[in-house]
Amino acid sequence: MLNVYRASAGSGKTYQLTLEYIKLLLAPPELEEGLLPSERQRLFRRILAVTFTNKATDEMKQRIIKQLDILAHAPQESDYLDKLLGRDGITHDIDTLKKQAAEQLYTLLHDFSGFNISTIDRFFQQITRAFMHEIGYSGGYNIELDSAHVLTEAVDNLFFDLEKKENKELLKWLVNYARQQVEEDTYKNFRKKIDELAGEIFKEEFKSQSETLEKRLQDKQFLSRYIGALDNGKRAFEKQVRERAEAALTLLSTNGLSPEDFKYGNKSGAMTLRKWINGNYTQPPSDRFLQIAEEDVTKWYTKSKTSADISDAMTRIETTLRGIFREIIVLYGTPYKEYLSARHTKKYLYTLGIINDIVNHIQEYQSEHGTLLLSDTNDLLRKIIRHDDTPFVYEKIGTYIDHFFIDEFQDTSATQWKNFYPLIKESNDRGLTNLLVGDVKQSIYRWRNSDWELLNEKLPDYFSEEELHDETLDTNWRSEKEVVRFNNTFFDRASARLQQILNENLPVPLQDDENLCRKIELAYRNAAQKIGKEKTAEGGYVEIDFFENTQENEDESRARDKAMNRTAEILRDLQDRGVALRDIAILVRTKEEGNRIVQYLLQEQASATESHYRYDVISDEALYIGNSSTVQLIIALLDYLNTPQEPLTRFTALYQIETAYRKKSPDEAIPEICHILNSETKEEILHRIEHFRGEPLYEICEKIIDLFPVDTNGDENVFIQAFLDLVLQYTDKRSSDLNSFLSWWREKGCTRSLSTPQEQDAIRIMTIHKSKGLEFKIVIIPFCNWPIDHRPSQAPILWAGTAEPFDNLPVVPIAYHGDLASTIYARTYFTEQIHTYIDNLNLAYVAFTRAREELYIFVPKVSGLNIGTLLQNVLEENGVSSSIDGKPYADLSAGYDRETGRYTLGTPLFHNGVEHSKPLRPTPYHSILPGKRLHLRLMGQSFFDPEDRRHHGTVCHRVLSTIETADDISAAIQKHVHIGEISTDEGREIEEMLRTQLSEPEKQRWFKAGNRILNEQEILQPKQGVYRPDRIIIDNEGATVIDYKFGVERPTHRKQVAGYMHLLQEMGYTTRGYIWYVPTGKVITVET
Repeated sequence: MLNVYRASAGSGKTYQLTLEYIKLLLAPPELEEGLLPSERQRLFRRILAVTFTNKATDEMKQRIIKQLDILAHAPQESDYLDKLLGRDGITHDIDTLKKQAAEQLYTLLHDFSGFNISTIDRFFQQITRAFMHEIGYSGGYNIELDSAHVLTEAVDNLFFDLEKKENKELLKWLVNYARQQVEEDTYKNFRKKIDELAGEIFKEEFKSQSETLEKRLQDKQFLSRYIGALDNGKRAFEKQVRERAEAALTLLSTNGLSPEDFKYGNKSGAMTLRKWINGNYTQPPSDRFLQIAEEDVTKWYTKSKTSADISDAMTRIETTLRGIFREIIVLYGTPYKEYLSARHTKKYLYTLGIINDIVNHIQEYQSEHGTLLLSDTNDLLRKIIRHDDTPFVYEKIGTYIDHFFIDEFQDTSATQWKNFYPLIKESNDRGLTNLLVGDVKQSIYRWRNSDWELLNEKLPDYFSEEELHDETLDTNWRSEKEVVRFNNTFFDRASARLQQILNENLPVPLQDDENLCRKIELAYRNAAQKIGKEKTAEGGYVEIDFFENTQENEDESRARDKAMNRTAEILRDLQDRGVALRDIAILVRTKEEGNRIVQYLLQEQASATESHYRYDVISDEALYIGNSSTVQLIIALLDYLNTPQEPLTRFTALYQIETAYRKKSPDEAIPEICHILNSETKEEILHRIEHFRGEPLYEICEKIIDLFPVDTNGDENVFIQAFLDLVLQYTDKRSSDLNSFLSWWREKGCTRSLSTPQEQDAIRIMTIHKSKGLEFKIVIIPFCNWPIDHRPSQAPILWAGTAEPFDNLPVVPIAYHGDLASTIYARTYFTEQIHTYIDNLNLAYVAFTRAREELYIFVPKVSGLNIGTLLQNVLEENGVSSSIDGKPYADLSAGYDRETGRYTLGTPLFHNGVEHSKPLRPTPYHSILPGKRLHLRLMGQSFFDPEDRRHHGTVCHRVLSTIETADDISAAIQKHVHIGEISTDEGREIEEMLRTQLSEPEKQRWFKAGNRILNEQEILQPKQGVYRPDRIIIDNEGATVIDYKFGVERPTHRKQVAGYMHLLQEMGYTTRGYIWYVPTGKVITVET
């Protein structure tokens, strides 16, 4: 039996999941026939429960263990006892229940790795690893989460490989694409359009079509013909419209008329003729144009304002002009539909033509780096499971699963479901229990491929009525009565209102489509809830404020500022009423909005030094590592180090030094910076930083930090350490290249956040997406005005089925646009629109239902259809407070004051005051430079005897063997410091000694620039072996041999150098030879 629980917000979904799991775990032996005693003791191994986040997985494990512990030791205290005992439970005997709970708890804790609760991705990865050989992978591999990075690398490699002979056709294709972009004046978006469509490669919608498209896309000649046919059709339509528009304008002109002579002047229906002449063919005939074509000539003009000459002229041309207008109207029927369809069909075809090439480069990248994209695992598994029977799958993964529990089923994708279905079907066929829990109204991850229609309507396609048990959990145990009443009423009316708006826009052929005309209402048919027994008192409070701009010339930011001011007022009022900050959540639609409210509250905090009010916040946006002033300073200096010649990077570095380090205001800093930039001298810190160039990235950052003893109170410490951790992670996984790191930082690194303990007494600020599954006493939504439909700048790509005359390709990618309503893709367009409406209404549902006691909604008014206008429309509807089937509704219009723009329901509560402990202050960050750290000395002969001169001699010899001029000494010594061979002090001592000696004229000549230097160059002598002089200097006078010695003088030293000189003489060089006893500085000339 497959049990399906539809669980609205706060209805006890987690309770139900835990109950069903424990029921199976503690089931008496007769309910698990055929199992060995050892298998019966480990039933948890045969139950798979999957969730969608690691956090949810951990919470479910903790909840089950906690309840087993209570049932084993104090069952009377368990919330589940009544459900487990009696007729509907698993036993009538509490002692038996205690014994079974104790046995399962003991076994589970001693076999915790078999506790089969995981994320859906982890389970699928487990199967994937078991089938690596079958899917063509060998050896180890890593799961790659960053598909955007892989895509960028693949597209870059595609362009790099264009010079290869085998890519001649691809190069020609891209050149044609670029030419078309230039002709259409959209060339600046060339790479952007490629990246847009290439991003679809990772989406399930593309993967489901890829096999159908693959063969077609490999044939670029076919695609060229297809594009050519589209272009021909477009040009034919444009030609016909243009010819008729020209004929109409010529007719007017020859009769002394112009489009402005018609009624409405420069806004007359005839003005459209000029738009068509200018190439704007997507402008259909207006209603005023249609009036000219159909109405009597006397209505073409305004009698009181029109001269007799004009009216007479219009009468003369009436028949001819009307005929032309009617021909144009006919063209804007079916021909225009095909024309508009062709325009949208062509948009991504050139990019579609290289999709296979990009896929091939992605596969090459994965092969080279030993990675498997996480987005590929579902598709790979689909191919595995559909060809293998279920027992073989279990055999490969080493375990057998009897029961499946899927949490948040509305977020499951179509491919994930196809992978689960054969396994669940096999379990169902054996008469075993399986469970799905979800809520269509909380589906807010469609952009991650989730398919809420599986839960809403598609399950009967997979299971018979007898195999399904469908139950709605309809009681809200979370929120107070007035919050529930408001949500019941609003979402009932809002869903109906949105359905009405959509239905009014449907074209005639789609108006009887049940799948479109009732979809929103069906998704919200179970939205209303009963109130939990302990919540039946008159409790809870809802407030909605609408903020408009007070003056016409004010922009939308003014209304937004009013919403933030009101947020601060509410926070002060809540603190006056004894509410702890940790019980308050501020929910936002986007990270940008979160950052805006964070910055506002931080300003309030700074200005409230004399006040008892607090504005402490916890937020990913507040804790962006990139928001730290010290980190911004480090990045500015890294930018300067990367491109010191760029004026902007130098200015930015100086600005950060003056403001972040020296704590100057911008007004103070900028004149100082201008003085530095206009002078010949270089800022001292920038001069010192230039010496870091060429060192490892991590150590550059450490040295920069060491230059700035910032933030003696330690506020920045955690940001500095987190930044260094990111640098270390980046260099471990990728490279130490500074330029690459800075590109990654701007794209992704700057938005990485610190993790913080949730028990901290601070206001939570988070996106609505991250709030899902959480609850708070107080919820504030300061910017409740997100659009219902897609923003034009964020229009998604749709994969639409084609129709004649475009059906040579079965599906094509098209951009979501209002024009699609008038094309062959109308159904695809309205299907996406209705899903988008539901997505954005679901966001409101998730946000509004997080509140337990008080809900504050602020609406800065903006133009267009948005959640704010929907709220206002619903509040203005007359209603009646009532209760239907025990589910209470409110008369929302009764609490709405149109003059003040405020709606209220219920009464705010007072809370017991809370004491606030003083926050701990972190200590300042201390940077320990590489040369001062503890090291494992790789060449540690002198570890126990730092005065060992032999060790110094060895290091000096290595330094001299790697330098060409005296300027190279510092870098060579630093290399030995970095690897731990010598300390910083030892390095300084050796450098001082070498520089002193190299200041002597004779030795200066050996290390001056311009000579050809051969350090430890091997000379092969037949039958005698290999000789390796320390240093050979070749100049116009011949070859000079120098050998370094660090011990006492020996006669063999002269013989050795003379031998080197003899070998060079045989090569034709005039030679000189010297022995340099480095510790003493003595130089001996050698003669052959």
